[in-house]
Amino acid sequence: YGSTQAGKPVYTDFRETLHVAPLRYNEYLPMFRSWDFGFRRPACVWFQLDAVGNLNVLAEELGHDEDLRVFARRVLMKSQLQFSGVPQWQDFCDPAGSDQSDKGITSVQILIEAGVIPRYRETKIELGLDAIRKLMATLTNGRPSIQVAPECKVLIEGMAGGYHYPPERDGKASAEVPWKDGYYDHLQDALRYGVISIGAQVGLEYERRAKRFALAEPRRPRNMVTGY
Repeated sequence: YGSTQAGKPVYTDFRETLHVAPLRYNEYLPMFRSWDFGFRRPACVWFQLDAVGNLNVLAEELGHDEDLRVFARRVLMKSQLQFSGVPQWQDFCDPAGSDQSDKGITSVQILIEAGVIPRYRETKIELGLDAIRKLMATLTNGRPSIQVAPECKVLIEGMAGGYHYPPERDGKASAEVPWKDGYYDHLQDALRYGVISIGAQVGLEYERRAKRFALAEPRRPRNMVTGY
């Protein structure tokens, strides 16, 4: 893993031996999906908070030159096949997905039409990056507070350096926001939207999360495809 770019990696604390591990989903706990939009590279990541509050990134999906409706159908099918039986789904997305386009419909509206109800928070990019860095640098019960399944190859490559800041030019410091390379940045953005949205739930044991965030009574989904 890693990038040949000269820019500084966004996640300098990332270590494959620590942050990549075989992970299994818990069919009794809520599942989160987080979406990044765009025709060129739509992206989605699946993750859970385990019983002690660690964040497990379980799967990724990166599209290529496809309409969001097509991509959403594939994400929903993968959700049904790979994570069947999950009692509750929650979706998060890019806040820009609520912006009106010249086509007269927003990305959020397209997801709602597909049966997905996304939520979002508008925050500065660096706040989300700092939240992920903190998880990488924190140990809970002897393991990092965030780990990624080895199947998430593009996400891992991005964390290992593919997702980076622009290189310095003429001795001047690089920009303060990560390089938009059109490949690694989309899954990284999707994960960031999810982490910033669940906020204070991370690090809490399930019983405390259930009490504070009304997750104590997981409900069976009304629709086996969308999870709602």
